[in-house]
Amino acid sequence: MSTVQQVVPAGTWSIDKVHSTVGFGIDYMAGTFQGSFADVDAQLNDGVLSGSVRVSSIQVNDPNLAGHL
Repeated sequence: MSTVQQVVPAGTWSIDKVHSTVGFGIDYMAGTFQGSFADVDAQLNDGVLSGSVRVSSIQVNDPNLAGHL
């Protein structure tokens, strides 16, 4: 995964749900559990980022982790 930094003009910006993802990784013993959320919303308003995810939209590729969640 790469990170791109760029100057954004002042104002209010909303997430592009088609081209954006919100994911996570959790280190556990010998590996890392990874997942994402399908239902996300975020805004950047004059340099302040806020957002939310619908917890029930969590997606993981590990059935054991899914069972715990």
